[in-house]
Amino acid sequence: MTFTPDDPLVHSTTYTVTVSTGATDTSVPPVPMAAPELWSFTTIFPMAPTVTYTYPASGALSVVQDVNITANFSADMDPSTINGSTFELSDGVGPVAGIVSYSSGTLTFVPSAILDHSTVYTATITTGAKDTTIPAYLWRPTRSGVSPP
Repeated sequence: MTFTPDDPLVHSTTYTVTVSTGATDTSVPPVPMAAPELWSFTTIFPMAPTVTYTYPASGALSVVQDVNITANFSADMDPSTINGSTFELSDGVGPVAGIVSYSSGTLTFVPSAILDHSTVYTATITTGAKDTTIPAYLWRPTRSGVSPP
């Protein structure tokens, strides 16, 4: 027996299931259940997707200037919500121009120009990036590996 509810079950809620003696087997003539069967279960709070990996890593040093920034998610994301409105790379003065894309669980940001030397960049993914919900995620790769002139 399978029951499919018309609407999704509510998280953090206890549900009770009862199969009455009106349920029968498939024999001829049908034989009803000897007694009702009753059990309960509680739904869990849905797990929001998380960022499981970033490149460069938060706090990374000696990052090459022509790096593509990537972030992997724990769940498939809605590609229409992964864009320049939900991802930003900032150099502390303002956003860095570039192209945001998403494929197979990975966000990729390709900066329009090479990154500045010895600059701390902050990458932010906002809660607008959707699967179910995602907390804002922030990491700080630092570009430093080229000796200053």
